[in-house]
Amino acid sequence: MKTGIPWYKRVDNLIMHFEHIIIGSGMLFISTIMIINTLMRYILNNSWTWADEISRYMVAWIAFVGSASCIRFGAHPIVDIIPQYLKGKVRLIYDTVMGTACALFAVFLVQMGWAGFRSSVRLGNVSVLTGLPIWTIFLGVALGLTLLCYNYFRSTIISIINLKKPVSPEPDNKEAQI
Repeated sequence: MKTGIPWYKRVDNLIMHFEHIIIGSGMLFISTIMIINTLMRYILNNSWTWADEISRYMVAWIAFVGSASCIRFGAHPIVDIIPQYLKGKVRLIYDTVMGTACALFAVFLVQMGWAGFRSSVRLGNVSVLTGLPIWTIFLGVALGLTLLCYNYFRSTIISIINLKKPVSPEPDNKEAQI
């Protein structure tokens, strides 16, 4: 059955939804746990000792997966001293070169992230309060870095595709840009 959407767009949409599910559910989980823990601490004079530790673990997952999602939408803060003066094909070439450099560095980070994950699985360490395996944190780091690498390559490919398209002339008057 044909859906009209190429397989790579479907896969890309699944990856994007996966990122959003991790980020959204992680934020919801942290908020819920911390609100309940705060209420318990001040109303019942008793709190969960594991809540802070689990929240820190979730923040690590959200930070790494969220960083990958920011690449997708161009939401990372950047220093744009050079790019702000570039227009047309020159800007696309700059974006392609920078995207390629970032993607290659991300490949190195992915290798390091998965090496850390494998090492933590091999050592078998567990967290102090929850008894949760430490590899669960490293899995979030490795997965987030893998998604970061994917999104850098994705944005670089988009820059290359845009580089091959003809550049439309810039409008002369300001009203045409609105």
